[in-house]
Amino acid sequence: MNCVRIGYGEVANLHEKKLKELGVETLGIIETNPTKCKLAKSHGFHVFSDYEEVLKLNPFFWDICTDTSSHVEIIEKIVQLSPKANILVEKPVCSCYQLNRLQEILIGFKGKLSINENYQCSEITKAINKLIHQYDIKSAISSYYLMSE
Repeated sequence: MNCVRIGYGEVANLHEKKLKELGVETLGIIETNPTKCKLAKSHGFHVFSDYEEVLKLNPFFWDICTDTSSHVEIIEKIVQLSPKANILVEKPVCSCYQLNRLQEILIGFKGKLSINENYQCSEITKAINKLIHQYDIKSAISSYYLMSE
């Protein structure tokens, strides 16, 4: 299983550690901040600035690790390029003023959008771990939908 991570800050590093423990390979990082790009490259990651280029890698899921204010814009880019994408995003998914826009973006969306809470009690992390060990991961995750509050 693999992912592409959007953002390379503190949360991204936590995601990398936790998901790597589950056997998830990070195909690359999408980052626009030049300092964070250099840091990600120095840690051995391929860094992208273009979502279309990343789409060619066919990631199993997109891991959004950016500020809440940018989540809706990023989700929109991903949904436009890949209407069946699997997307993991940190809680909160967006600010209250962005809810209507998010609902509009998700009309017709055929993928999976999972909102992850903190890692000390993350149901998504537990679910991924369970699925990896019990099932064929591709068929299990594609049919599995979890949205936590």
